[in-house]
Amino acid sequence: AGTICPTSTGIDFAYETSGKRLRIKDSSFVGYNNPNCDTVGLALRLVNLQSSSSTSGTLPRLDQVTFDPPGKNSTFGITPDSFFDSRIIILEDSDGSMTGEQGFFVNNAAVGPFSLDVCTSTEGRRPKTMFCAGSCLHTVSIEARELIGGSTKLRVTSRSDSNKTHQFEASGSTSDPAYNIKFSLDLTPSDEYDVSFVYAQTGETV
Repeated sequence: AGTICPTSTGIDFAYETSGKRLRIKDSSFVGYNNPNCDTVGLALRLVNLQSSSSTSGTLPRLDQVTFDPPGKNSTFGITPDSFFDSRIIILEDSDGSMTGEQGFFVNNAAVGPFSLDVCTSTEGRRPKTMFCAGSCLHTVSIEARELIGGSTKLRVTSRSDSNKTHQFEASGSTSDPAYNIKFSLDLTPSDEYDVSFVYAQTGETV
């Protein structure tokens, strides 16, 4: 791996529904994080292929996949796209085989404001893709009933730093027919948060 400097992408894949989930098996990506290379490509890259990405999409399943050497900067990246920017996309490195340490990749747009203390950018390869080392993510789902004629967002603010705030759009199906909107949040457990419903058009609290 010390003399290999791959400049192209290893595998491009889309964010498709679970019925089309890609499986990457028995594969090796060599040289993508080689510190001796001036320029390298990405081993795995998420792209919105022909606008085929789905709101219920999933990332590939990795089975017996190795990275030589491991590293965060050129292993995985999310291509900048308005579809991805409005969603939380996570790829876990549960055993550290991808980067050399346990953690997860996440797109910066939604989680970034809340994870600056534990997550770092993957730098020049894909600046909106962050890696959160030695950390876990808590998933929270909030369902509510939206009044006819109003568009509602969920505002989340860090209690430790009120400048860390983000408004989430509703997405996905609700589990209870009494509700018609659902918000799915992925937050780092290193902080506490306040949430409120706001009108999308005015920003006023519902």
